[in-house]
Amino acid sequence: MKKAFLYLHISVFLAGFTGPLGKLIDLNEGLLVWWRMFITAVTMWIVFSSIGNLQRISVKDMVKLTGIGFL
Repeated sequence: MKKAFLYLHISVFLAGFTGPLGKLIDLNEGLLVWWRMFITAVTMWIVFSSIGNLQRISVKDMVKLTGIGFL
């Protein structure tokens, strides 16, 4: 319970900075989305690699996931 409460407070704290940070960013919408996706993908790859939870997926599943991503 205390751990969930801490996560809630951290989430609210971080969400409170999105407005002021948005005013500081000078990128158009397309570049902003691209950079956010790139940073997220690299961060997730690093985290999953470090904890050993990175799994290989088949080409068939990769095509399905790519199609879902385009939607």
